[in-house]
Amino acid sequence: VRRARVGNRASLCAIIMERDENKARMRMLTYYDPLTGLPNRNLLVSGADRFLANNSLTDSDTSFAVLYIDLDRFSRVNQSYSYAQGNDVLRAVAGRLMNIKGKHDLIGRMFADEFVVIAPKCDAGQAFEKARRIQAELAKPLGFKNMEVLVSASIGISLCPDNGACLDSLINDANN
Repeated sequence: VRRARVGNRASLCAIIMERDENKARMRMLTYYDPLTGLPNRNLLVSGADRFLANNSLTDSDTSFAVLYIDLDRFSRVNQSYSYAQGNDVLRAVAGRLMNIKGKHDLIGRMFADEFVVIAPKCDAGQAFEKARRIQAELAKPLGFKNMEVLVSASIGISLCPDNGACLDSLINDANN
């Protein structure tokens, strides 16, 4: 009888551990891009909403900038090399964005070759400077074992509250 209890407890522990692992995996799939590890649209919207709510409660400055980054002619990378190497380029771009991000910036991947930076308490001048730094960083050659890729990006900027008060409208504005 005692062995049966130990076996049942071990099985129950295994089930609980598997459930917890599944929850963590579901959270990752819900809020993070599996290719780059960056936050996806769901987490970006949640982060922007949280930022707005926290700052409006404290009557702080709720302004922020949205920078919409679209890699120029990225489809040529996939056509010239391969989708696997295109994925390597996307991961490298994500890494570069993370390396130059501001302390409170939130960076995420929206779609294929499109990224977003949400920069709290950022005015138009600071947003333009941030876009310039991003373009300069992305323009540096990306070296891989059998290729060197040059990347450029178009960056649109919108400001909250000037161009809208919700992230979706700010992203649409920056993307147009």
